[in-house]
Amino acid sequence: MPAPKSTGREYFNLQWLHNYLHHSSIIDLNISAVDIQTTLTAFTAQTIADQVINLTQQAEIYLCGGGIYNNFLKTQLKQRLILKHSNYEILLTNQKGIDADSLEAMAFAWLAFAYDKKFLSNIPTVTGACKETTLGCAFYP
Repeated sequence: MPAPKSTGREYFNLQWLHNYLHHSSIIDLNISAVDIQTTLTAFTAQTIADQVINLTQQAEIYLCGGGIYNNFLKTQLKQRLILKHSNYEILLTNQKGIDADSLEAMAFAWLAFAYDKKFLSNIPTVTGACKETTLGCAFYP
């Protein structure tokens, strides 16, 4: 799908994988879990690389979160971006003073702050949402 798009669990999950494998008759080939995970990781890297290349011909790409510990994913990204196109650099958000292990927690703290202040906290051109809105809700135990 063209951007904006989501690649979250609502689309790609164990049920999606099972349906895909069953529909394509791949499940009958007894492919190992390692081969499936390797293929999905390579697919993820290719999808990211394709979108980066579509957006710009030169960029610093900052990684954060659990992906920074996935050496296979990082290698795949480097092969698809840096080795094929020398105009890209893959870095960690740490190099911008943002702890790569804390970025998600910071993002959720920002969303809570934005909710509390009633800031419009989504960008329809990025998320594909139909309108700007304040995200979240308050929960009081």
